[in-house]
Amino acid sequence: MSVEISTVTFEDVQKSIAQVPNINWGGCGIAALAMARWIKKNKEDRMGYLFVMGHNDVESFKLNSEVLANATKLEPTSASHIGLIVYDYMTETQKIVDCDSTYNMLAYDYVNTFHDEKVLLKAINRIDRWNTGFERKHVATIAEVLGIDLSDIDCRSTKEYCNNEKRPESPKDVQWKEDKVDKQTMSFHAYYLRKFLRLIKS
Repeated sequence: MSVEISTVTFEDVQKSIAQVPNINWGGCGIAALAMARWIKKNKEDRMGYLFVMGHNDVESFKLNSEVLANATKLEPTSASHIGLIVYDYMTETQKIVDCDSTYNMLAYDYVNTFHDEKVLLKAINRIDRWNTGFERKHVATIAEVLGIDLSDIDCRSTKEYCNNEKRPESPKDVQWKEDKVDKQTMSFHAYYLRKFLRLIKS
């Protein structure tokens, strides 16, 4: 794709990820990690972020708090919803978002905030703790579309994970059948929105 990265906005990235089927039904942590890695790769000089985990269950909140404080050897677990607190250094503005736009922290009884993506990745890879509505085969497409590395996400199904089946080496998503279009005449959002819409229809 020939679109200059400087023309791609964070809002374009949000809108593109939001097209993935059931992204907020078990994939919100993956969406947050993908947005953070896109920022690190492309906009680190102008944007900072923290992960935000909202909980309605006090036990998962306590566990994740202990993990973040290095007070336990247990693994982190899932949350009710995960997003990002994003700070724009250029405009000196801050917002709390998920891929669907804003993230309402007041909707949750307990909240963890942190920067260490290793903690989030460990939580994501406890597959049995997440809603099964989101199919992890779509991780490959998110990585391709955003030009980021998500190969450390475990893309097994819940059944494969629980049965301790071998992790696939290279998760495959749907195979795109591209129309012959001049990508230079299309915006980042329009080009990848088309790809995600094909995904939804397949």
